[in-house]
Amino acid sequence: MPLRGEAVGRPTYDQLTQVVAQPDRLVFRAHHVLFDGPCWQKTVALTGLRDAMFATEPQLLEALDHSNIVQVREAQFDPQFPDAVTFVMRHYPGGSATEALGQGHRFGINDAIALAFELLDALAYLHVDIGFVHRDVKPDNLLLDAPRTTGYLSDFGSAARIRPDGTVHLAGYTLPYLDPDAAVNGRMTAQSDIYSAGMTLLALLGDAPLVDASFDAQKAETRLRAGRCALPPSRLAYAPHVPGVLRRVVNKMMQVNPNARFASAADAATALRRLRTIDWNHTTGVGLDGEWIGTWPNRPISRRRQYRVASTILSSGPRAGDRRLVAQWRTATRPWRGLAGGTATVTDERGVRQFFSEISDRVTHSAAAS
Repeated sequence: MPLRGEAVGRPTYDQLTQVVAQPDRLVFRAHHVLFDGPCWQKTVALTGLRDAMFATEPQLLEALDHSNIVQVREAQFDPQFPDAVTFVMRHYPGGSATEALGQGHRFGINDAIALAFELLDALAYLHVDIGFVHRDVKPDNLLLDAPRTTGYLSDFGSAARIRPDGTVHLAGYTLPYLDPDAAVNGRMTAQSDIYSAGMTLLALLGDAPLVDASFDAQKAETRLRAGRCALPPSRLAYAPHVPGVLRRVVNKMMQVNPNARFASAADAATALRRLRTIDWNHTTGVGLDGEWIGTWPNRPISRRRQYRVASTILSSGPRAGDRRLVAQWRTATRPWRGLAGGTATVTDERGVRQFFSEISDRVTHSAAAS
């Protein structure tokens, strides 16, 4: 149940609104009367999580000190349910990454990379400095600032201390983001968090939440028991503008074999930081349709070039039904102009991906040569 404060008739927390109601957790949005500002309350059940941080070393929740980890203001045993704890956290106005995607927000390539870097940096701190595995990394637990350009890892209710053999119990996870190797072996590691972070980055690169109402838990469990990703391949497809260099990093994070993943969250973060790519954003349309705007290189806006790709289906002529792709560019002082070789007619998704790849290669190679 939510916290209201000890004083009868003078609550510390008011304007309580329930936003999540699940068997193992409740989440309320609230107003802190004394601080005169919004906050979040999350009640988490201890059942099945006896090794969790809040059950074994709750003082670490207050000791966590990282710029991309949520701040816990208060923690209390639930007065109604003896096997549960309620945490109070500061409010993050951008909501979660899942909420942002559900509201139609689309993360540009650079914003997605930056958020994933912050997530991995927070995990590196948790794994190495604190010695814990998070166990429930997912877009729901990546909270955002108001412009949705900075992320904060949240929900440490499931985090468990790493044992001498490098593992923790298989518990506290969310099925769609679970490491297949952990599902098969019954134990989780820091590598499991890296896998889930890869899934989270994949979600940030899409036009909509990775998991929707069509998710089938039984089929997901069957896939996991067979050592495969919980989601079917059709849900794991990249948007056409996601560059190959970024796909390779995400794919390495999500390798089924943990030995094929990055050795650490810090290594994965470093790989992301080294990427240089056009900052594409799918501004209108869905899937392969619409318009993309990108900028290059990563300089002050006045010194960047802007690129545009338009994708439409031809309605007449001998190529009716085919997809027409047109690329243009401009500077801050010049109007749109055609990009040399930046026009194509394709019939499939692979052709759209190849078009973006050719445009990116041309732009980045010409910049490197200049």
